Amino acid sequence: MGKAKQKKRQHYVPRSYLSAWTDPAVPPDKEPWVWLFPAEGRMGSRKSPKNIFEETDFYTIHRADGARDLVLEDGLCGLEGAFVTIRHKLARHEKLTRREYAHLLAFVAAMDSRTKATREFDRGQWQKVLDLMDRYEEAWQRSTPEQRQSMAGMTGGLTRKHRHERGEPTLGYDDVKTLVANPMEHNFGARMNSLLPFLERMNLVIIETADPVGFITSDDPCVIYDPEAYKRSPMFRAPALALPSVEITLPLSPRQLLILSWWDIAAPFVPVPERIVDSFNRRTRFYAHEHFVVNQNVTKGIWFEPGQEPENSWEKTRGRTDD
Repeated sequence: MGKAKQKKRQHYVPRSYLSAWTDPAVPPDKEPWVWLFPAEGRMGSRKSPKNIFEETDFYTIHRADGARDLVLEDGLCGLEGAFVTIRHKLARHEKLTRREYAHLLAFVAAMDSRTKATREFDRGQWQKVLDLMDRYEEAWQRSTPEQRQSMAGMTGGLTRKHRHERGEPTLGYDDVKTLVANPMEHNFGARMNSLLPFLERMNLVIIETADPVGFITSDDPCVIYDPEAYKRSPMFRAPALALPSVEITLPLSPRQLLILSWWDIAAPFVPVPERIVDSFNRRTRFYAHEHFVVNQNVTKGIWFEPGQEPENSWEKTRGRTDD
């Protein structure tokens, strides 16, 4: 079978990653399964890791001549293979080589950049731009010559052709349509390149539990979260990586969860009590796109609790914006 016919089914969450969540009670003669739950539900179903979180040609780049370019899929497969080895070493508390540590950071960046949730977010952002361009074109067609002159002045009187000749970056209507249609193809590399310089400077800690259920995961498992965001105006609550309070979390297995932060922590492996495990599971479940995954047919009420607004939130100290 030619390469063009291969790798049609592509996982946006690797099945090798999900394999850590297979139910320990699966009989030896049965295919392993995980427990898949709707993001907002508590009724789970048994699913093989190979049959979830996948889509046909999710990463495939379709060339103008009709050829399928698998450069993204092949690159991710190599990264996934390296991660499996790294996860085994972390489970044994073994020190990673510099190359392995770089692979681990690349895997974290990829897990933030490669998911269906990320693709749909990027698609939505570019769709807003496309909608604005459509409205501008409609307004242009209805406008008088005087109004068109005024509208042209909004760009400094320079056309896209003029800006291109000056070496300035430009995006045309067809370019934006392409970004809406295939955001993964065009945004994946840019996301990776923007994340990695921060990850390389952040501090790594692995928190651990001996709880049989342990840490859960999801279809969007890498979470960038700022626990101090509630103190800021809603306009400034996006989790900027340079902020000292921001955290990046990725469950590695039911036993271990990775945290990258600006904390100064000496110990690379830290056992945590059940309440801390529940807190991070609540975060993982909250940020799930469509589903979360558990290694048993178990959920906890705390994973679904919305929590209470702190007394020192921006809204309570500065006045609510919706009053």
